[in-house]
Amino acid sequence: MENYKGEIWVSQPDDKQDSIFRRGEIIEKVKDTENSTIYKVKLKDNDELVDADLKNIHKANPIRFDGYDDMASLTYLNEPSILNNLKVRYQDDKIYTHSGLFLVTVNPYKKINIYNSDFITLYSANEKKCNQPHIFGTAQKAFDSLIKNKKDQSILVTGESGAGKTENTKRVIQYILSVATNVENKQSAAVLENQILQANPILESFGNATTVRNLNSSRFGKFVKIQIDSSNSQLVGAHVDYYLLEKSRVIFQDSNERNYHVFYQLLKGAPLDLLERLHLNNKSLNQYEYLKSGLTTPVGNIDDKKEFQNLINAFKIMSFDDEEVLNIFKVLAIILHLGNIKFKNSLNDTKQAVLLDESNETIDKVALLLGVSSQEFRKSFLNSKIK
Repeated sequence: MENYKGEIWVSQPDDKQDSIFRRGEIIEKVKDTENSTIYKVKLKDNDELVDADLKNIHKANPIRFDGYDDMASLTYLNEPSILNNLKVRYQDDKIYTHSGLFLVTVNPYKKINIYNSDFITLYSANEKKCNQPHIFGTAQKAFDSLIKNKKDQSILVTGESGAGKTENTKRVIQYILSVATNVENKQSAAVLENQILQANPILESFGNATTVRNLNSSRFGKFVKIQIDSSNSQLVGAHVDYYLLEKSRVIFQDSNERNYHVFYQLLKGAPLDLLERLHLNNKSLNQYEYLKSGLTTPVGNIDDKKEFQNLINAFKIMSFDDEEVLNIFKVLAIILHLGNIKFKNSLNDTKQAVLLDESNETIDKVALLLGVSSQEFRKSFLNSKIK
């Protein structure tokens, strides 16, 4: 650092002991021992002079490189330089940034009009494809490699909760479906495209939930396969594999989180006659043990009633018949009712559980929905079996 004349970043702890980085320049070395080297640094934002240990000093790129499209091209690729570059781009609503082969995304937490048909045309135009960082650009590269090399291609979408994995996955699907459709197969492809897109509302209803950090957090892993005929670049099919569902959320949630969306959609959006068939009512979510530990009041901009209608439409597009849909809702109702079954120890035998009086009615409801004998169902809870 002694002969370095450029600007630097200084790491300083904030009130929460997290590191924040401030731009400055080295004035002089003030201390040099076996354990530490201290420099006098002049901060750029307020001309304050501070002492900084060498381990907390990082070289900064010239300001003209702020907001660079590809961070791999930066001279200094350290933590503050990366964060500053992403921040500058984020402030200009440029949420995508290249880093070599990787595409880095920062969740804007607002709607940005960068996914319409004009952008699809911009990135898919054969004469001169746009090279600005965008999820469409990544999808186009994978599509081109698939057609050219006739080998499977993969796009890995990863990040922490709330990073935007679900939304970007949907954008990849949107783009591939658009570029894999032409005039010849437009009609048949439109049906398949609609089914692929409408599978997502079903997966989100049953696999997504509100968490502390994300209103629509996927609580499962997802592997989407889109099948393209490389000979003519046409869409021919799709398949979704899911895994690692967070099953514990079904019976308990943190006080600032929710169960899976579908339970609230059913209770808030289903017509009264359907709720009556399921022996449910929507007077209060607090009446259900599997829901009341979490949030039971409206959350953010989530409209459970509207999402229920989207779910019904998705079921229809995916060719679920009325009986299949009803059976799915029966399973959901059974889960909610099972949570309300309560037990106590018998007065004469502390090892033998008995049902609380108010649970007898719930047992009857569940047995009716399952289509089994209420008496036999009750026995299955209270009588142990030796296998």
